[in-house]
Amino acid sequence: MTDPEDVGEERTENVPVPEETDEVERPDVDGQTTLEDWGWSA
Repeated sequence: MTDPEDVGEERTENVPVPEETDEVERPDVDGQTTLEDWGWSA
């Protein structure tokens, strides 16, 4: 839990959680745009 790598992994799971709520209105647009906007690909 004190490892820096663990924190990074937890953040990745915390981001998609709220995103799913918006996915209801925009499953493809909101999903793909948000991922790229957050910089997950980078």
